[in-house]
Amino acid sequence: MDGSTGVMPLVAALAKAYQERYPGTAVELGKGLGTKARLQALDDGKINIALASHGVVVEELTSRGITAYEIAKVPVIFGVNASVPVTNITDAQICDAYASKITSWK
Repeated sequence: MDGSTGVMPLVAALAKAYQERYPGTAVELGKGLGTKARLQALDDGKINIALASHGVVVEELTSRGITAYEIAKVPVIFGVNASVPVTNITDAQICDAYASKITSWK
C-alpha cells in the first residue's frame, strides 16, 4: 500500500491490527506518493492498494477499472478567536463563507 501520507497513520494502525489478528500476514506500507504517482503505481502493479485523502473522482477510477472504498471521513473543526462575537454558526454559513457568499460576519 502507498499513497497519501495523511492516510498513512490510520492505515498503519489498521495494518497492525490486521497482522495481530492474522499472524504471519505481510502488509507493506510505502513512504507516500502523490495523486498521479499512486495511481500510476497501481496501474503498473507496483502496489495493490492506493491510499487517497482527497482528489478522488470515483467515476474516473471506475472507468479505469479501479474500485474505490471509503474507509473514513475527516472531521473539520473551526476555531475562532475569543473576541469574535459570532456563535452558533451553521454548516450552511460555513459553506457560504468558503464560497465567498459571506464576506463579513458583522
